[in-house]
Amino acid sequence: MTRTGTNVTLERLPLPASPGSADAGDSSVPGARGLPDRHQELLRQVALRAGAVLSALYAGRPAEGELDFLLDYLVSELLDQMAQEDRAVAIFGLSGEERSRADRLARDHVRLRAAVDALQRAAGGTRAAPQEVSVTVRVLVHQLTSHLLAEQAAWQAFRPVRRAR
Repeated sequence: MTRTGTNVTLERLPLPASPGSADAGDSSVPGARGLPDRHQELLRQVALRAGAVLSALYAGRPAEGELDFLLDYLVSELLDQMAQEDRAVAIFGLSGEERSRADRLARDHVRLRAAVDALQRAAGGTRAAPQEVSVTVRVLVHQLTSHLLAEQAAWQAFRPVRRAR
């Protein structure tokens, strides 16, 4: 798509099925299969909102409202969930491979928070180019998908050990 002499190429993010549809159970969000229901729903909701942002950008429209809708969800759901998970991991006495997995999840949380911060800056006074917003949204969805899969594997492998008092 070309707009006022600037070449803007934005691919569409595949949108997941709506909750009431016949396809809702298998989730069309890439990578969501095999995740627990709460993680599938989190990823589906983020992908729906991210898709709305990308659709607006693809159509050449400002995406402020769609971006605010995505950010509201990310702040209220994703950031809150990550904070709860960080607290839960902190109470376990982890070592070896479990510590390594927990450290990876913590690094993922830092990257996801940075992506949310970048989107907040784009939605605030600092207006980012559509390409920049598109890339940040896509990276966030990819990072979230990867993180949720790693988190599921890590939680299945964790064997909490009581800390010595």
